[in-house]
Amino acid sequence: IYTLSLHDALPIYLNNTLEYLEYIRKKGITHYSTSFTGSEVLKLIQLVQRAVNKNTDSKVYIGEDDRGDYLAYFKAGSDPIPRVS
Repeated sequence: IYTLSLHDALPIYLNNTLEYLEYIRKKGITHYSTSFTGSEVLKLIQLVQRAVNKNTDSKVYIGEDDRGDYLAYFKAGSDPIPRVS
């Protein structure tokens, strides 16, 4: 049985998320939001945020609600969203 390490899983997660954001951008969806809990998930979403905000005119914003849950907002721009290596 093959066990996927975090080192292997991280680029897969990031690229799957970036591919999904590119898919919805191409479909004409200009705004997308999601809520989540947990500091480990927050770290992953922060990596997505860094990749999107640094390389495109799209933006990812992260906030926290009054219950301590996190919210992520995606605002699509016109630039394609690239994968990370």
